[in-house]
Amino acid sequence: MSKLKTMLFVLLASVATSPLFASASDWAGPYVGIQASIIGVELQGTHNDRAGDITNGAVGKFATIGGFDIGYAFPMGENAFIDIGGSYVAGKAAFKHDNVGNSNADVTFTAENLMSVYLQPNFAVSDSSAIFFKVGYSEAETTVTGDVTAPSDLEGTTYAIGTKSLLPSGLFVKTEAGFTEYDEISSTGKSASQAAGKILNSVTVKAEPTIAYGAITIGMKF
Repeated sequence: MSKLKTMLFVLLASVATSPLFASASDWAGPYVGIQASIIGVELQGTHNDRAGDITNGAVGKFATIGGFDIGYAFPMGENAFIDIGGSYVAGKAAFKHDNVGNSNADVTFTAENLMSVYLQPNFAVSDSSAIFFKVGYSEAETTVTGDVTAPSDLEGTTYAIGTKSLLPSGLFVKTEAGFTEYDEISSTGKSASQAAGKILNSVTVKAEPTIAYGAITIGMKF
């Protein structure tokens, strides 16, 4: 998780030298919230079998999951402020590849514990409402079952747009829609010879996962 820590430090340092304006003070300060998300996960990839035949395809899955959001809002002018934060989504998505004629050699790929740090510029449209866009660095842990090498953890970039509303009590509601594009991952069989439950090391699978999501966050600004 060193990249997450490094990016968060850089983002905080870049904002720390910016002047703060009292006119945007209503939005300033730390915040924390709970989040509910509907996500769609897609894996677009290629499968190269032992005969050298390449198959292209995509699989997808939808899920409703929860998480939390935490950060700090810095005023940046009369009608603008910027959020520096991080989020964690508890949940996982699993994809299974069935090997025809040899169920012992089936492979299941799982992605879970989605985490990100983000930079979120906001533009106030009233005393209590703002619109924003977001860019962030995201990671997810991966596991695999079956006779294949473990792929690396997922790393990618998140983009989103949304709205944020603040009540006098400090309670806020944030809605957003976005997507995360992860770097390519790959996996190969471990076996040099074919046997029950074994996958030849000439078999390779490569994929580029993408997550699209819609989320609502309810939280408190302090």
